Amino acid sequence: MKKILILLMAFVISVTLAGCGGGKTEEPSSENGIENDLENHIEEDDEAEEEDGKIDIDNIMVDEDEMKASYDFGLNISSAFGMSGAVKKISYSNLSNQKSKLEEMTETAAKSALTGDYSVFSEYEEDDADSVDKIIYVIGMEDDDSEKSFIECGAYHNADDNKYYQYTLYASQNFYSLNSGDISAVLKEIKSAYGVNLSKSKVEKAVKDVLKKVKETEDYYSLYETRKIKEKDYNETVNFAVEGFITEDNETGYYISIERERCYN
Repeated sequence: MKKILILLMAFVISVTLAGCGGGKTEEPSSENGIENDLENHIEEDDEAEEEDGKIDIDNIMVDEDEMKASYDFGLNISSAFGMSGAVKKISYSNLSNQKSKLEEMTETAAKSALTGDYSVFSEYEEDDADSVDKIIYVIGMEDDDSEKSFIECGAYHNADDNKYYQYTLYASQNFYSLNSGDISAVLKEIKSAYGVNLSKSKVEKAVKDVLKKVKETEDYYSLYETRKIKEKDYNETVNFAVEGFITEDNETGYYISIERERCYN
């Protein structure tokens, strides 16, 4: 959830900056230039309507391929990890009835695997318009502080392949400069709680690249690596990412995320 929110925030900010004079504006040289400019504005309004300065996000297309890139972090993945209790198979017969069960699993795993104290709450949603038509998720913020790290654990039904998936996700706090100590602390937490060991030097280089790209484009940007694992009882996908963003004050930042997702046989 946090990844999606920051992606949306970064995109809205970049559009807002452009609308407020982020780019150079040329004066039309003639009456025809004014007419052409007016026609261009009409065409743009057809694609993304704006009412009272509000942007219609639903009508704006984002090319996500330009906002992320695959990267070789050299993930070393262990089958055993501290947060594994949060992805133990639950009953899928009625997901909405599993909220308290998933909350308990998440709280128990987080208390033993993570250093922070996480207050959690759960939600159940249905959306027939999406490939994920049913989902239950538990969200927790470290020390109940939105500026600190974030966890999410959940289960959902994918309507495209008619399968159920369970996942556990960790996102670090937001950082606004490259600090070796910050990265060391996050990687230590990820190794313990999510069983993924990473090269600190590779992550630091990725952070530099991400922050540079964000500064150049004034937009969200992510470097990620995905690994697939086959076990006897399930197939698992591991996603690691360094994700950069820009604030409305034009300040660049990043956070580090790790996700393990299972599809039980």
